[in-house]
This record gives sequence, structure tokens and C-alpha cells, in this order.
Amino acid sequence: MDSQDKLAVIFDTNAYRKLTYEKSIIEAKEIIEKLRFDEKKNNVKAFAYPFVMLELANHLSDEADKSFENCLSAIVALTNHNKSYDVEVQSINILADSESQLCKILHNTTPESHSETIEKVAKIFRYITDNPDEESIKRIKGDLAEISYKVGEIEKQFINDIQEYVVKGFNPNSKDWNPLKNDPALRKNVLEYLDSEDALFRAARMHVVNTYTLLNKRLDDNVDYLSKIVLDKFKAPLYFYNEIIKRIVMSGCNLTKKKRGNWVWDIEISFVIGFEHQVENKRLRLVTGDGMIHEAASQANSGSLVYKLEDYLEALEKRTLN
Repeated sequence: MDSQDKLAVIFDTNAYRKLTYEKSIIEAKEIIEKLRFDEKKNNVKAFAYPFVMLELANHLSDEADKSFENCLSAIVALTNHNKSYDVEVQSINILADSESQLCKILHNTTPESHSETIEKVAKIFRYITDNPDEESIKRIKGDLAEISYKVGEIEKQFINDIQEYVVKGFNPNSKDWNPLKNDPALRKNVLEYLDSEDALFRAARMHVVNTYTLLNKRLDDNVDYLSKIVLDKFKAPLYFYNEIIKRIVMSGCNLTKKKRGNWVWDIEISFVIGFEHQVENKRLRLVTGDGMIHEAASQANSGSLVYKLEDYLEALEKRTLN
């Protein structure tokens, strides 16, 4: 990478958890200190992603959660990885979530509730990082329970939307997650359609309609025009969404099982993938081990913008990040 090139990096939830797995708070801080040193040498600035923060905080709402200790270390790691020294009071560099970004791009405004949530979660992360002990975390149990509820509602809404608009869209009388099991010919046609540009356009249109809902705006004649903008700029999450639909059509993939509702977070973070995507004039890169995200990025011809954690760390060490 040219010394003048500047990159911004986003770590997903599992990247932070893998980085800090079975590590103490002190060890997590040491790992991040070295990471920041290596990133500075490579002109890389890290940004936290709001939905990643929500996912990690969700695991701290229950002390019995088997991922509690790992996510506690991951929260401390995220806070230190993305902290800014540009202001007197320590803050966290946070990239706006995908929904806020789309609202800004398409309507030049953002949902107030999203900004409030980000501010609240950032405050919680700073508090936990300064007070990573059991008693201190108990003091914010109410705030963590609120986050957990919000995470659950987002995942539940995602599952309900897929059930209502995809499963029942194919078969209004479907009683399960396999709406086309009795119609192999239609299943074949649907799978072929899902590989088409029109299928991607419809997925883009769904996200555009959601921005109107978030901003309490009535749909207007601009929806299709805005959908073309989303289709052009954000192909990776659209491929990801259509892959989920393919799995439902092919095998009756039940989104209520095996935490498949988590896919909503993977779709949202995939919005950072794109050759034109920048923050503070820095080109964006995503670090994740999620196979479906890597596959969606490859389908969108953006595979080089997504790194697995071990590959990212090696690229930093060898100064080969691009």
C-alpha cells in the first residue's frame, strides 16, 4: 500500500471476539495497543460499527451467558481500538449504521432515534471499559437489559418480515419455512430469478422503502430512482439478502433456528463493502470471518475489500494492506 493511501477499517462482532478469545482484560488491551501501533504504520484508522456494539452489549445483559467473559473483553478491545485522541474527553470513532447512512444518502437526513441509541451505547462502552468488574456492570443492568430487548426486537422483526413478505409471498398458505416444497418447477424458476438483476433491484427497493418508514415519510415517485442508486452502490448486502431467500426456497431454511436471526446484523454490516465507500476520505475495509459475507462481497466483485482477521493482521505486519 502506498504510504499516502489511507484506509478505514471496521471489525465485525466475531472479529473482536476471536481477537480476545480466552484473553483477560489486560491481555485484550495489550493486543489492541499493538494493533493500533501496526495500523498507524499502515495509515489505517479504526471505526466501530453500531450494530456490532449492540451485539456485544447484548451478551452482558445476562451474567449466565456463556459468552459473557469473551464479550466483556471484546467490548474493552473495541473501545480501545476505536478511541479517539482528537478531543479532550475520550470518545469512540463510530461509523453511522447502514440505515442512517441510507437515509442520509437518499433523503439527506437521519433518524433521530438512531443517533440517540449510538450515543447511549458509546457511553455504556466507555463506562464498561473504565469499570470492567462485576459490581460495576450490575449497576447498568437496566441499560443492558434495554439493549438486549432492542436486539431481540430487531431480530424478531427481521424474521417476521421474511416470513410475511418472502415465505408467504411465495405461498400465502404456507405453514412452515418451505413454501415451494410441493412445486419443484416453481422452485427452479424462483432460484433462477434470484440470480437476476431484477431480484437485486427488488431487494434494493425494500431497503429504500424502509428509509421512508424510518423517517415517517410517505412513499413518492422517487422510490424506483432511489432503488437504482442503492442497487449501484450496495450490491454486497443485496446478494447476501438474496442468498438467504435462496436457502429458504431450496431447503426451507428456518430463520427461527440456530440464531439465524443474527443474519440481519451481517446484512447491515455488509453495507460498508464497496469500492466507492469512504469515511473521512479513507477507503473502507471490513474484517470478518463470516463466509456468507465473503461470498456476497465476491459476487459483488468486492472480495478484496473484506479480510479475515488472520489475513488482516498479516497484511498489517507485512505492510501489504490494500
